[in-house]
Amino acid sequence: MKYGMYFAYWTHEWFADYKKYIEKAASLGFDILEVSCAAFKDAYTTDAQLIELREFAKEKGITLTAGYGPTKDQNLSSPDPVIVENAKGFFKETFRKLEIMDIHLVGGGLYSYWPVDYTQPIDKPGDWKRAVAGVKEIGKMAEQRGIILGMEVLNRFEGYLLNTCEEALEFVNEVDSPAVKIMLDTFHMNIEEDNIASAIRLAGDLLGHFHIGEQNRKVPG
Repeated sequence: MKYGMYFAYWTHEWFADYKKYIEKAASLGFDILEVSCAAFKDAYTTDAQLIELREFAKEKGITLTAGYGPTKDQNLSSPDPVIVENAKGFFKETFRKLEIMDIHLVGGGLYSYWPVDYTQPIDKPGDWKRAVAGVKEIGKMAEQRGIILGMEVLNRFEGYLLNTCEEALEFVNEVDSPAVKIMLDTFHMNIEEDNIASAIRLAGDLLGHFHIGEQNRKVPG
């Protein structure tokens, strides 16, 4: 078992100095630091910067993982084909960067967008179908680069497509890719699951990533 920390626990910004938090995680005895793919847009934009960060993490004995909530224009489940193609292009380039950084896991609401906007029409059956098709495609891209995709189960106030482990299990089985797994988070589970332990057991071998936090999103205990 390896234990990690999400850098955002210590900051309110997505574009943080990741070296600072790699060092902090290492000094506290963590094995992993999770970073955000959002930083690839503005803070870590060149391959040289990504390589430097990778080597710094290795020097400190820290494994990097990544998280991300796609924006509306990166939504694989969108009925607009232009948005879907943009999303695929985004993931293709992101996976290239993750491979450079030796990151082999990225989790989040990758199948849709985040956070949900309920002022817009919601077509869950249609979005589900489009999301399955889109994740099948990006799953192949991820598999080629040795990356696991964690389909994060979100509470109803942040997402609408996968709110329970049961839904995530159905979704991942439909996608049917070795690179696509379930990601659970106890904060979201506290809101949506009838029984957290049962949900974890239900995920079984398809559980690829797990976030632990209190019901108020603070660290356990």
